[in-house]
Amino acid sequence: MIVDQVKVGSFRTNCYLLKSGNDVIIVDPGDDYVTIKNHIEGYTVVAILVTHYHFDHVGALAYFKDIDVYDYRCDKKKYNLGSFSFSIIDTKGHTSDSVSFYFEDEKVLFVGDFIFKNTIGRTDLETSSFDDINKYIEIIKKYPDDIKVYPGHGHITYLGEEIKNNPFF
Repeated sequence: MIVDQVKVGSFRTNCYLLKSGNDVIIVDPGDDYVTIKNHIEGYTVVAILVTHYHFDHVGALAYFKDIDVYDYRCDKKKYNLGSFSFSIIDTKGHTSDSVSFYFEDEKVLFVGDFIFKNTIGRTDLETSSFDDINKYIEIIKKYPDDIKVYPGHGHITYLGEEIKNNPFF
C-alpha cells in the first residue's frame, strides 16, 4: 500500500490517498475536491474513511456520491476491501464521533485530529471531551510503538515517539 498525503483547503488538512494496484481509499476528503480528483485520476475509489465530521475533513464528501463511507456508524470494526484490510478504533475526545483507522499489516494509523506530533486535538469544542481523549490515549498506548501515525494536520509521527515525547501521553 502506498500512502500519498495531499494538503487540502484553507486549514491545510491532511487528506490521505491509500493506493494499491488500481484501487484507492480516501481518508478525510477535506474541502478541495478538485485537488483530490487530480491525484486519483486512473484509480477506482473503493471507499472513503472519515475520522470525524468537521468541515475541513469532509467538505468534499458530497462529490463522491456513490462511494461507501466508513466511520463511527459502521456496523462492525474490521473490514477487508479488495487488498485493503483495516480496523475502526474509537478515539473520541476531539469530537464525540472521532475514530481512527488502523491498517495492522502496514502498521499505519490514521487519527484525524485525535493526536498530533507532540500534542493532541482540541477539546474545547462542542462535543469535545478532555476526559474522553485521555481515556482513548490510554487505549492507543497499548498498540505497537512502531505504528506510523498519520494526523489530520501537521507532521506524520510514530506512536512510540508520541508515548515518549508527547506531554499528553
